[in-house]
Amino acid sequence: MVYFDGFMKVVMASKYGFCMGVKRALEIVEKAPKDSTVLHQIVHNPSVSLKIKKSGIQEVEDINQVKTEYVIFSAHGTSPDTRLKAESLKLKAIDATCPLVLKVHGIVKSYAMRGYEFIYIGHRGHPEPVGVMGEAPGKAYLIERVNEIYDLPFGKAQGKRIMNGEKVVVVTQTTLSVDDTKNIIEKIKKKFPKALIFNTICMETSERQKALANILDKVEMVIVVGGKNSSNSQRLAGLANKAGKKSFLVEGAQDLRKEWFDNVKVVGLTAGASTPEEETMKVKKWIESL
Repeated sequence: MVYFDGFMKVVMASKYGFCMGVKRALEIVEKAPKDSTVLHQIVHNPSVSLKIKKSGIQEVEDINQVKTEYVIFSAHGTSPDTRLKAESLKLKAIDATCPLVLKVHGIVKSYAMRGYEFIYIGHRGHPEPVGVMGEAPGKAYLIERVNEIYDLPFGKAQGKRIMNGEKVVVVTQTTLSVDDTKNIIEKIKKKFPKALIFNTICMETSERQKALANILDKVEMVIVVGGKNSSNSQRLAGLANKAGKKSFLVEGAQDLRKEWFDNVKVVGLTAGASTPEEETMKVKKWIESL
């Protein structure tokens, strides 16, 4: 889609905004009892969090902070330990975990029972890997960059429990990009030739990345609308940067700056998988007003 406004042209990616998992999670929150609390952000978007707060439902970061009858597990999932803690606190759990994230949980849980260890490619501190790795405590190793592969306790590792190279499973955070993980996976294959590699990157995430890639040769810069802590939104901005395009990740129109658009005639616009349509349209309208 291409919108014209004087000398400024806005080219929108064909796929952007809410994914299936986000829509499902928000529908669950909308139908949840008012006496509910969401553990973590239901999705990583500030406008969504604000809307939930206005409805009377709070978001907290620690299960011990939940003072309501119901606790809602976010779209990013949670660990088995947290689920058990919720039970011990006599909380009634409502699960809004994305089905694709639950699939990764299932893979790890199943292979952990068979004695496998895990390499998880993802971002430290993000709730998704925290939850997934909780399925195999002490047997899962998180890496973000290629050089961290060489720190894994394998071979001649000193003073560490040695990984069994015969039984290794590799999974990835669902919100990463194929480009982010390709080089890392190739290196893992060389170090662990018998590793079982599972492609657990979300298809909808990949589709949004492909849609942005398809317009990059038509634009001079890219605006990505999404939460600053949204992994998939960060990947979209990174994709534009890798293509040599100036890009900005904004949470809404309030973050835009006129000087960014000096001497720019064609702007690409997309949004992360947890970004409401209305926020994207506000950004589009702001750009068109220049």
